[in-house]
Formats: sequence, structure tokens, C-alpha cells
Amino acid sequence: MDTIYLIGEPGSGKTTLTKELQKDWAKVNMYDKPFKYQEYESPNLGKVLSLGWDRLHFSGTDTLGNTVITHMPEFYKYAEQEGATIYGEGDRLASRTFFDLAKRHGKLHLFYLDIDLDVAASRREARSAETGKTQNPSWARGRATKHRNLAALYEAIELPAELPPSEITQIMGDYLSYGKGNA
Repeated sequence: MDTIYLIGEPGSGKTTLTKELQKDWAKVNMYDKPFKYQEYESPNLGKVLSLGWDRLHFSGTDTLGNTVITHMPEFYKYAEQEGATIYGEGDRLASRTFFDLAKRHGKLHLFYLDIDLDVAASRREARSAETGKTQNPSWARGRATKHRNLAALYEAIELPAELPPSEITQIMGDYLSYGKGNA
């Protein structure tokens, strides 16, 4: 079973990239029990269970509660029975606990959106102007460090965040289609 997970600091483009990646996926259903997730049918991956729900801003695992990790062992058993791939992005489940669980159940394909810190800060400022919500700069720096460290620890595939989303998803697709993986 495969888990595809996208990490990167706030403002790196995870939500934008996920929308690009999923644009050709057919949404089958949305669930809110035991937590929020969506079922898709992907032309290349088959059944995909995407963690969290779509929103304009702060999508993906940002829509999940802090205790979602407690549901993951059972969810992996369900996904295995369904023959599904699990997809996620964001900070909520970006942890050694989750990534180790994913590896115990199959192959972890971890992608890291690498972005210049000033560019990410500029994107967060623009998003703040649009949403009226501001992310604490100290918190954002902490997330950047956390994600860099996880990327190094799990040998994530680095993706250049300055490329257009369509080019980044092509890199991801090429990587996944060649059967490579960072397990």
C-alpha cells in the first residue's frame, strides 16, 4: 500500500499543488467519520483516500482535529482492505509517528516543497491580506525547521516550489510511475 505525503513550510504551496494534482481525480465521496477525508478515483493511482477536506485556504490536514493520529492505525487497516492509496499534505500529520505508521503499512512517498524563506513569508503575507488571518512568524519558522528535518530524516524527494504547479505534479507523477519510493 502506498502513502503519498506532501510537506513544506507554511506558504510553500502545498494546497495549491494538491489542487493541481487532484484536478483529474474524480471525487467519489466525502466522509466526516471517524475524521474528515475524501475518496477519489485517480486515473493513475486508482482509489485514493485523501486526508482532510478541500477549502480555499488552509485545506488538507489543516481541517483535521489534533487527535486524528489516534484514528490512523484503524484507517490504515481499512485502506489496505480497500486497496487504496492514502494522500495527505500539511502539518497536522507530518510527524515521525505518522510516517513510521505509513512505512509499516507499505511504501511512503514523501515529497518536500523546498522554497526560499522570503518567498514563503511573502506568500503568507498575501494570504493573510486575503483571509484576515495571520500566522505567527515564529510559529512559521518552527514549522519550516520541522519540515526540513523530517524531509532529511525520511529522505524526501525535494520539489522546487518556484516551478509552476503543473510542472511540479509532473515531477511527482514521473517519480511515482517509475516505482521509486523513499521507504
